[in-house]
Parts: sequence; structure tokens; C-alpha cells
Amino acid sequence: MFYLFIVELLNTLFFSDVYNYIIPDMVFWCFFFSMFLLGASEKFWEMFMAYAVLIVLFTCFASIFELTTKTYSYMRDAWDNESYLYDVQLGFSVLHIILVYFVLTKQKHNRKITIVAFAFFFILQFIFQKRLPLFHNFLIIVFLFYVSRRFVKKITMKYMFLVLLVVTLLSVFFIPDKYFNATVERFTERGNVTKTVETDTRYLIAGRAVSRTLDNSKTILFGQGLGGTLLGNFGGKTIKYQGKEISGIVEIEFGAVTVFYRYGIIFFIVIFGKIIMVLLQFGKYRNNPLSITCWTYLIVFLIMTMVGESFPGVSTPIFTLMVAGSLGYLSSYNATKKSGYFVSSYKSL
Repeated sequence: MFYLFIVELLNTLFFSDVYNYIIPDMVFWCFFFSMFLLGASEKFWEMFMAYAVLIVLFTCFASIFELTTKTYSYMRDAWDNESYLYDVQLGFSVLHIILVYFVLTKQKHNRKITIVAFAFFFILQFIFQKRLPLFHNFLIIVFLFYVSRRFVKKITMKYMFLVLLVVTLLSVFFIPDKYFNATVERFTERGNVTKTVETDTRYLIAGRAVSRTLDNSKTILFGQGLGGTLLGNFGGKTIKYQGKEISGIVEIEFGAVTVFYRYGIIFFIVIFGKIIMVLLQFGKYRNNPLSITCWTYLIVFLIMTMVGESFPGVSTPIFTLMVAGSLGYLSSYNATKKSGYFVSSYKSL
């Protein structure tokens, strides 16, 4: 993958006429490779789990404070810019990994914290009327059931039912009707689900990106190059470059298409092929809770990038850390060890 990155860099410098985002793109991939190597270490994950719990706790408290002390409306397209509630949700991005890990291990206090935090985060998706994050959370629950059943026969399913019970009860009692109805209606806001998807800006952009990539053999193989930007104004999406606003976007929101458009079919096959390859080795990880955790994170990530979530970029280092780190751990010899269980230095909060 690293050597292919060098080829992509040379392709950009010599042949691409659009690379105004090349420096951030290079920074992203350097960070990605670094996290891939660090992710092989269990010490890295021990520190990650410890800080991740603290991040989630802070995010929960900040969100609850904002919800209970402010009178802002969070109806879509009417959010108050003075509220930090939406922006602070980035802190919940680590929830997927720690939820799975603490369900599979014996850190009971952390398990309870992450289950309640996950239920709270689930509710917030209705408050913001978010479709893809709701589907994302649903996938997490599905695969959490799957790995809990397959991981160790002794794992009691009561924790899995506890996840569902907490999510269900909190959803019923804490989601206002107006937010619930507004969220449900978003799936059919343009008549039906199919029509809503077909006219969604991100899918229109993805279609344009694929068409541009298929223009000639060079872009099919190597894409537009590092930092390549899809030109054209789509639904008001623009970028600012050297103080000027340019029609186009830096990140194509449809994650899989981003890779194909920028780096071509070879790079696309290499990176997603690597992810699929480690995912197909589920049986080797069965006795290692950290491996199963990384496996669960990557399979949900793979599905969501194909459905429409963004591929990690330079502006989202935490997602890059988790994707590259998970891939790095599953590619290491540690992933197939029979234990892999560690207890953070603080034991449990």
C-alpha cells in the first residue's frame, strides 16, 4: 500500500491538473500508515480504551447539560448556531469500539457506562433527524449480537438484551414525538425511500465522480491523484481555496467513491481488498476480544462506506486512528493470540 501511495504521488505531480488538496491528503496517508503500525500494539489499544471512556463520559455530560439548560430547537434546518450539541457528538465516535470490547470482557463498570452512553447516542440521532447514523447504530447492535454469540459460548446474552432494553426504554420515554416523526419522515421526504435516495445530493455527486473517473484509462487505474477535487456545484457544496470560493468539494461524502475517484481502481482494490481479507479470517480471532472488537468495527465501517458514509479524511483523525489501527491489529501476529485481553491501568471507572 505504501509503494502504491508513492506511485499516486508521482501521478499527481506529473499528470494531475487538480491537486489543491495534496498536502492535507499526504498528511492523512502518513497518519494512516502510522496508525496502522501503532495499531499492532496492545499497549496502544490499552491507552486508547482508557482515554476513550473518559472522552465518552465528557461528551455525555456536555450533551446533557446543553439539552437541559438551553431552549434551542434541533429540528432539521432550524438548529441554533450558538449550540454546541451537534458538534460535540464527535466525542461519541469511539463508542462503537469500546462498547463491543467491554461487552466481550470483564470490565463491568465500563460495560454499563458504554451501554447507557450508546443508548443516549442512539436517541440523539432522532433529535438531529439523522438517517445514516441511525442505520450505523443498528448495524452495531446486529454485529454485536453476532460476535457475542460466536465469540465465547460462556458469554451471557443478558448483556446483549440489556443493550436492547436500555435503547428501547430510553427511546420510548426520552424522544419527543416531533423529533421521532421528523426522523421517520426523512426516509420518505421525497415521496418514497427510493426517490429520496435517488435525489440525495451525496448520491448525485457519487454518480458524477464515477463518470469522471471512467473518462480514460489513466483515471480508471490511478484516479485524479492525491488531493483530486470533483469540479461542479452540487446542491451548493463549495470549497474555499486561496481565499476564493470554488465550485466543487474536497471530500466526496460517498466513502467508497472517494477512494475510487481520487486514487483509481488499483488503490481501491488494494485498500478495500485488505479490509475484506482480514474480515474473512474471523475464525482466527475467536479467542481474542480485541481482535473481535476490531473485526466488528471494520465490517460496520466497510458496509457504511459502501452505503454512503465518508471515508476518513485529514479533518477526522479519530476515525482514521480507529480504521487504520483496527486494520493494523488484525494484520499483526497479536490478533490470533488466544488471550489478547488486557485491563487498563485504571482497572475500571
